[in-house]
Amino acid sequence: MLAAAHAGFMRRFENLVDKDQTLPDAERQVRAARLLRSHMLALALRSAEARRSRATHVETRRSNADPS
Repeated sequence: MLAAAHAGFMRRFENLVDKDQTLPDAERQVRAARLLRSHMLALALRSAEARRSRATHVETRRSNADPS
């Protein structure tokens, strides 16, 4: 079941890079893999930025808290 889901996910990226199916299969797969990697790196960057923002926000709240 996981293999089918993975194949469908990859097919999505293959369709994004070659909607008309004009490229050779090998080239389409390479481009899809690169697009997938780019997509995952963008998600990782957004996640890191969100974590950093939350950490900064929490630290700011701690430093501004009234100790009494």
